[in-house]
Amino acid sequence: MADIERTLVETFLKARRDGSPAETASLAPPPDAETAYRIQTAVAAATGPIGAFKAGRGGPALTMAPIRAATVRESGATIPAAESRLRGVELELAFRLTAPPPPVDAPDFEERLAASVVLLPALEIVESRMTVFETADPLLKLADNVGNGGVVLGAPIADWRRLDLSRPDVRLAFAGETKREGPSAPPGGDAFLTLVEFARLAKDFCGGLQAGQVVITGSLTGLLYAKAGDRIRGEIAGVGVVETLFA
Repeated sequence: MADIERTLVETFLKARRDGSPAETASLAPPPDAETAYRIQTAVAAATGPIGAFKAGRGGPALTMAPIRAATVRESGATIPAAESRLRGVELELAFRLTAPPPPVDAPDFEERLAASVVLLPALEIVESRMTVFETADPLLKLADNVGNGGVVLGAPIADWRRLDLSRPDVRLAFAGETKREGPSAPPGGDAFLTLVEFARLAKDFCGGLQAGQVVITGSLTGLLYAKAGDRIRGEIAGVGVVETLFA
């Protein structure tokens, strides 16, 4: 393991353990995405099993990150203060696998994958192990799980393919105050195709995609920051409602 890689793994593990973020300005970014993903994998191996993945098609290449099972919660859950310094929130579409994913080289891979998932509304909880997140070097952000701190999931929908998800109406409210409202296209234009691309690329990444795991597919609302005590409510038309409370 190269010095930069080892240093960042140790830095992010210490930040998670102590609850104290590292000074962003003091961190040298990894040299490339491959190194960033190795850092993610090493941190994940040291911090517990994977319950979900983050996947995004907002840029030229899909980005991905593991989400610890301990931070995957059901709607109505409270986010402990110790787990969210930033209290960042994004409303997203998510898919949960109800069966193992089909082989990626199967000629009917997409159809079989669609039949193997349910759709859920999700709140991504955004957190960083660095003092400055949004303006940090992109490769540092990638190494730090692209700012993931967990996910809260609403009720699943099995017959989701009947829905038009190209530009659903969404509403995100903090403590009863609407922060975002209106139609919103998923990053990359199609949330299911984000899942397809992730499933093709992930292979054995952090243990590979398994039945029961969830994949979140990118923000419908942009990143917003809440306050301690705020109850968060996200709504996606036709999909459902998901709520959480920041302690």
